Amino acid sequence: MSKAGSSRLRKALFFPAMSGMRYNPLCRTFGQRLKEKGEKSIVVTGDIMTKLLHLIFGILRSGKLFNPSHLQSPEIA
Repeated sequence: MSKAGSSRLRKALFFPAMSGMRYNPLCRTFGQRLKEKGEKSIVVTGDIMTKLLHLIFGILRSGKLFNPSHLQSPEIA
């Protein structure tokens, strides 16, 4: 994981990403797909942190409620 960027933001998103890998179906499938490609677990955690950050930004910018079915690909549903 890179030291670039906000360390406060990395600290704030690390445990939600770990929890998301275990309990959130969207993050779990995303993490499993990355692990199958051979990514290390810390890289997968960083990618899930980025995914969570993008989701947060999109929700705040659009002002709409989070709809998990919007993110599901046809293969998951």
